[in-house]
Amino acid sequence: MIYSFLHLNVNKSTDSIILGCMLGILAAAVNYLLTKKFVSDQVRYMIDEETGQRIALRDRSSFMFIPNRYWTWIYAIGFILVSVLFIKK
Repeated sequence: MIYSFLHLNVNKSTDSIILGCMLGILAAAVNYLLTKKFVSDQVRYMIDEETGQRIALRDRSSFMFIPNRYWTWIYAIGFILVSVLFIKK
């Protein structure tokens, strides 16, 4: 489906690399946009009623203990490495 739209022949190694890189960049872009939309950079401050201490709350969203903002780079580099390393010979 995507192959015919982009006029790529996935049996050729160069076209496979191009497709893998394009999918990696697309996945990274989607992750970047979703992270910017849903993960807040704001710091909210709460005051503990018992101690009167001020506590800073930050959004610590993560997947598999890795913060979401780093997954953009993992997707981009990972897809590109996989497409280059596992080409058909």
